[in-house]
Amino acid sequence: GNSQLILGFLGGNDAHFGEIARACVYQPAPGPWGLPYDEDPNGEGECKKNLQISRAFITDKGDEGLEAKFKTALDKIIAFKQVSGQIQDRFDLYISSYVEFFDATTDACDDWTFARWFSVGSPKLVKPLRAEMNDLVQQYNAVQAAVIAGYPSPLGLGLNYYVHYIPISDVFQNHRFCEEGHSFEDQWTSSDVWIWNLQWNDGDTGGPDQPPGAPPGPFPVMSLDTLNTSRTDLDNQVFTDPTAQVQSGFGWTARPFHPKPLGHQNIKATYIDTFKNDEVPGVIGIDSAPPSPITSI
Repeated sequence: GNSQLILGFLGGNDAHFGEIARACVYQPAPGPWGLPYDEDPNGEGECKKNLQISRAFITDKGDEGLEAKFKTALDKIIAFKQVSGQIQDRFDLYISSYVEFFDATTDACDDWTFARWFSVGSPKLVKPLRAEMNDLVQQYNAVQAAVIAGYPSPLGLGLNYYVHYIPISDVFQNHRFCEEGHSFEDQWTSSDVWIWNLQWNDGDTGGPDQPPGAPPGPFPVMSLDTLNTSRTDLDNQVFTDPTAQVQSGFGWTARPFHPKPLGHQNIKATYIDTFKNDEVPGVIGIDSAPPSPITSI
């Protein structure tokens, strides 16, 4: 097709966010993962190693760093929209920020672990770990925002082509992991937490015990299974919450640390408000179209 508007997230996998969740939060079999964050002063465990890899990529000013790779991705999209058959009178490219995962100030999570029945370690979600993971998201967002701020917009050549940045992390305020007043089980089941945890089915309330009917593992956790061309029925499991608002989705091992449906709905409202404020042609209000049923994430 010949698009007039593109909206997307770019580059989170390159920043090792998935590897950090595996090494610092879930530590699935077989491992070994080494020392957890709070017991690793010398940075020898896989958690701190992956945090360092992520930070190095985000701050790298060379050709292999986030800044250069992100700008190259924008350049390729804009270049494609200038070839024959793709040119529009106006084209808008929106890049969304990522969301900070935790409230890093609360006390209860210091003693909690999100490890599951197939984990080989039980890393605790101590404040410094939560703060460092949030800080990486903040740094990542800042790099992308700076690249877009310096991007020529609108472009020359008589084209009304625009590149925009949409910060959405504040939309999740009070709806992250480890919020004040939320229980341990809330980290999996509460509709007030808008980020997926690692959950076998709708009735799975978290913790180290194997839920009824769940296989023993090991499993590819945090998007590794999405790279496979032969996904299993287990990977593609669709949850059956009748409201389709709280606990529905597919790929139960791939979705942790991604937004739940309620998170997506609030992100959507932010996007539409931004499009309207930017006077993007053809954008209607969020209440002007009937909602489509949510059957997957």
